[in-house]
Amino acid sequence: MCLEKLTNHFLDLVSIASPSFQEQDVFDWYSRKLQAAGFQVELLPFEGGSNLYAFLPAAAEHFLPVLLSAHADTVIPCDCVKPVIEDGTIRSDGSTILGADNKAALAIFLDVLETIREKGVPHGQIELLITAAEEVGLKGAQNFDYSIIKARHCIVMDASGAPGLIVNEAPGHSSFRITVRGRKAHAGIEPEKGVNAISAAARIVSNVPAGRQDRESVANWGTITGGEAGNIVPDMVILGGEVRSHRLSKRRKIFRRIESIIRKTDRQLGSRSELEIHNEYGPYSVPQNHEFVRVIQQCCKSLAIPGKIMRSGGCSDANIIHNHGIECLNLGCGMRQIHTAEEHIRIADMKAAAGLLHELLTGGLQNTPD
Repeated sequence: MCLEKLTNHFLDLVSIASPSFQEQDVFDWYSRKLQAAGFQVELLPFEGGSNLYAFLPAAAEHFLPVLLSAHADTVIPCDCVKPVIEDGTIRSDGSTILGADNKAALAIFLDVLETIREKGVPHGQIELLITAAEEVGLKGAQNFDYSIIKARHCIVMDASGAPGLIVNEAPGHSSFRITVRGRKAHAGIEPEKGVNAISAAARIVSNVPAGRQDRESVANWGTITGGEAGNIVPDMVILGGEVRSHRLSKRRKIFRRIESIIRKTDRQLGSRSELEIHNEYGPYSVPQNHEFVRVIQQCCKSLAIPGKIMRSGGCSDANIIHNHGIECLNLGCGMRQIHTAEEHIRIADMKAAAGLLHELLTGGLQNTPD
């Protein structure tokens, strides 16, 4: 790998604004680079956006076909990113996010693939899936036709942490909305005739504390809207939130509890409430003793990189890909403090992540995992 080229790829990518559903400029830039490296590239549209799919035939036998995946969008603010390099670390100037999530992975993929092609290193069949709108609910990954994917194993690089981090488990995710309906009345003249929807909503929220529910599950109240004026008994409040768990049965248990509290509150206060649940996606889990995990750990060992297996509380495109029958692991690429103006990445970490990927594609994945 060329460290200067890797760094420049990253700087070029973060300079391109790509909020969710506005990734076209990144796709254009990336497509040109991939085509120059010999990839067949397609932009596959879905309602509201597109995903980029690319394919490179195997250059040698006895290699495991592999899918590499990352996302092209970033959280906002991402306009006019001004990267600053200081003591080997890249940050923004503090006015925006940096975009290492997930453009570090895009730069690493490209650098490794260009190096493999330039040096004529033997490799197996490589596919790329670069998704859109990951940051707003994994929309690109959820709207991709996985029947075109030939590989049965996938490496995602969207984990915040050091190279060598292997996320083998992540939770499933459900969003929910509760519409609490009361009865409007004049707050000063006849409050007795009203049913205060805010009071009912507050009781529901207070009986389902946000945060960790058990070692595998969390719940969060994220939004609340309602009310019109201080002199009106409010007749409607809308609560929004999410539940995450590594077990679907536990998500269902939490929602049964919420439903029970809603019904009790309605009986006591005279409100009428409705719970809507949207199961976004399921969890994924790859056993720690799986051969795919072992291969990555062995590559880490050969490069003197600590290989750390971790269960994550966050979700990624790996959730979607894995649940389409493709064995998937999410690896660390060095990004830190993502989704904030303090986001940063060490150039040395990008180099180490690129080294690990190169080792996997040209050596470690020669033997097909069971």
